Amino acid sequence: MTLALPHSDPTQMSSRARKYLVIAALRHGIIGLFILVLPFLFKNAAFVPLVEYTHLWTWGAVFVAIAITCAAAAKMRKRDLARLSMIASAASTAVTAFAVLWGVVETWILYANGEMDAPSSPFVVILLAAIAAKDYIICGQPMRTPFEDFMEVTLPKVDLEPT
Repeated sequence: MTLALPHSDPTQMSSRARKYLVIAALRHGIIGLFILVLPFLFKNAAFVPLVEYTHLWTWGAVFVAIAITCAAAAKMRKRDLARLSMIASAASTAVTAFAVLWGVVETWILYANGEMDAPSSPFVVILLAAIAAKDYIICGQPMRTPFEDFMEVTLPKVDLEPT
């Protein structure tokens, strides 16, 4: 059984959804460019599992590509491209979180065996996992909620961005 969405126009997307896509684009673009331009920043032991199976520049290119698709979806207001972009964002962030978690666990094992002075912190893993979970939630929601029409009719328009 398929439920019909209240908005069938595939170019109708709220400013909230577009802003979320822009933030995701910035996040992936900045990280991807850091990976491509300053790869030595990713030599920490926690990142070793991330680059054991794939070159670091591949991760950088993937993150930049996701940034481009998120930005394009926001600019063109394409819901299907937005969902695809958010799925790619969530998946790449989740894979990164898992790989860094693996690296953090390895550093804790080395620390427990006396082979390392201090283990890596799980802080980055927690942030990445939270961002991935948020992206997965956005993937399951329509890019325009039924409440946004109500808000636009009830409240005066305060969106200052050009359409």
